[in-house]
This record gives sequence, structure tokens and C-alpha cells, in this order.
Amino acid sequence: MAAGYWNRPEEQALAFREGWLCTGDLGRIDQEGYLTITGRLKDQINVGGLKVAAAEVEAVLRRHPKIADAAVAGIVDPTGRRGEAVGAMLVGRDGPTDEDDLMRYCAEELEPHMLPTVIRWVDKIPRAETGKILKGEVRQILEGEDGATRA
Repeated sequence: MAAGYWNRPEEQALAFREGWLCTGDLGRIDQEGYLTITGRLKDQINVGGLKVAAAEVEAVLRRHPKIADAAVAGIVDPTGRRGEAVGAMLVGRDGPTDEDDLMRYCAEELEPHMLPTVIRWVDKIPRAETGKILKGEVRQILEGEDGATRA
């Protein structure tokens, strides 16, 4: 049983509500009652008032046959119209792939507001030792001036 956060009353008030620990994880329960974690509540991108789960976009991108790995983060909308936009950092299986083909594929799988606006091809996604994507680094790289495409 967790008693709370030591000397962190603000964080404790957010995490513990009515005796429950609110982790911020998103998930779904299948027909057999098993819980599958699908993402993080804080890992939502606000595109013009519409919420986009970064994990959902990452999963679609990783299913593309020419994408080896993907990381998605909310970035400042380059057009200045929607607040945030979806940025994608991608590792190609054989180097960068045709972005028009990739965007056609994404358009078949995702709602229009979920489509990546900025794409950056990299050799490796920044990850912690645990394998967790370092979203802050991803966001910083995606918002950088050099190397970003498609705006």
C-alpha cells in the first residue's frame, strides 16, 4: 500500500484521489477482463482542440513496412493555426522512405488531425536505458530548424 509522496503534497493530491492511485496510464480491458496499457494521459497532443494519442500514431507508423521505429510528440504548430501539431521522428528500415507514400498510408489509418506535420529521419530514437522514448529530446529535435521536413 502506498502512503503517498514524501514532502510533495501537490503531486500527492494529483496522484491520489479518493484512495486510488491515478497513474496517468491509458488502457483498455478486453472481453476476458485483461487490461492492456495503450499509452499515457500526459502523452496527448492537442491539435486544434482535438486530442491525439501519441502512442496510437506511433503504432500506425511502426506497422508501415519501411519504418523500423517511430516516436511521436506534440510540437508547436508550424502554421500557427492549431496550437500543437503532430511531429514524427522515424527510423527507416533501409534509410528514409518516400514521404508521399508514407503520408498516403497514414491517411488511410488515421484521422486528418492525427497526421504528422513534421517528419524527421534519424538513425536512432532517443531512449532511456529502460527503453522508454525520451519525449523531451524528441520534441526538441523535431522543433529544431535543421533537418525537419514537411510543414
